[in-house]
Amino acid sequence: MGDMKQLFRSVGQEIGQAIGESIVEALRAEMPRLQAELTGGPVPPRRSSTRGERVSQALLRPCPVPGCERQGRGPRFSFLCEVHRDLPAAEREKYRVRPKG
Repeated sequence: MGDMKQLFRSVGQEIGQAIGESIVEALRAEMPRLQAELTGGPVPPRRSSTRGERVSQALLRPCPVPGCERQGRGPRFSFLCEVHRDLPAAEREKYRVRPKG
């Protein structure tokens, strides 16, 4: 009697796994159609962004020192370029970029 229980149990597990796998395959096959139906069109593939693409254009400013054409180094250096970022604090404060507002 114990052998029959074990046999039925193993057959039941195999059937459950087979049904589960077929459901997963059916859902994977239907996902593009369901997504298109819900969103009104095909879903474009995701594209990962790189660090360079995430940098805001607002951070890419020229050096605020009059007459300097070099690229600023960002907010950490008050947007001053490589040459002017080592200015004394008092002089650096004079050129500091102030937010509009």
